[in-house]
Amino acid sequence: METGDHAQLPLSGILPDELVIEILSRIPIKSLLQFRCVSKSWKSLISHNPQFVKLHLHNSPKNDNLILFVNKGLDEEEDDFDIRAIYCSKQTLLDNNISSIVNAEDGRCFVVNDTNWLISKKSPALYVNKLPGDPFSPARYGFGYDSSSDTYKVVVMILGLENTIVKVHSMGESCWKEILSFPTFPIGELDGQFLNGTLNWLALDKSGYGYDWRTVTVNHLVIFSLDLEKETYRHLSLPAGLVEVSCVESNLKVLGGYLCFFFHYRGTHFVMWQMKEFGVEMSWTQLFIISDQHLQFDIDHPLIPLCTSENGDVIVMARTDDFGAIIYNWKSNRVELIETNNEFLENGEDYVESLVFPG
Repeated sequence: METGDHAQLPLSGILPDELVIEILSRIPIKSLLQFRCVSKSWKSLISHNPQFVKLHLHNSPKNDNLILFVNKGLDEEEDDFDIRAIYCSKQTLLDNNISSIVNAEDGRCFVVNDTNWLISKKSPALYVNKLPGDPFSPARYGFGYDSSSDTYKVVVMILGLENTIVKVHSMGESCWKEILSFPTFPIGELDGQFLNGTLNWLALDKSGYGYDWRTVTVNHLVIFSLDLEKETYRHLSLPAGLVEVSCVESNLKVLGGYLCFFFHYRGTHFVMWQMKEFGVEMSWTQLFIISDQHLQFDIDHPLIPLCTSENGDVIVMARTDDFGAIIYNWKSNRVELIETNNEFLENGEDYVESLVFPG
């Protein structure tokens, strides 16, 4: 690997440059940025070498960190809800130490107020991009990486009476591009789940305005999967054999690198399935089904999965009926409650600290 403008200067007087680069590519971001002061060659490598940026991202731990979206209630001065995005380690949640996170005021959080802005935390930079369209029109959003063009893309899906329109903005470009128009109607969470170069939403197989919502069944539900490289889509089937699923209380989530489908069954049980091999519909496997009584939560409010342990045995889920979350070990069937001191956990997303700056 070339080391940039100062390639003629050695990175070390003792170790080979290749070994120094490999070591530096495994250093956490905060320390790595401080190392730019070591020498001109180190600064050039860390700040200006795209190959090093990719190597560092490749070597960074993938499932260690989480952004928590915490609702601190109504901000009377702003006349809006005070929602803070706080980044933390997953182990902190799994150790039931969440109070130290949501009470943090040490610069580890930023405020999200306007729902018509997409915010992506890429440490050490915060990238904000204005989305197209009316902020009050029904829409779905997504953010992902296209490896074929080495480009980050923002996606907005505008839901209409007859068709859903998809627009894409590639980082570094100045305008949005309309790429698709189709009858599928995304439902559930606003943001698409990114996995293997695709963004995924739970959806109805045709425009939602063509349905009598009282008669919607599991047979009407599909997974809308958008390929960011080809800018095409396909429908993936839900697990075979499902008899009854509420489209209001079901959704998708990427947990531990797997696409998961979860729902509330007949108001009595929480169910989660995992697609073991993405895109292979026969690989759906039911992880667990657990009663609301055992989980100790209000059946009128859904649970929101936040993250899993490294081995996948433990899952943390936000309680939307209360100020807190649940730690559930589905292998041992053990449940532990987390309190958050009058603050709702809205959602959680994986992130990887990197030198990448979309733009």
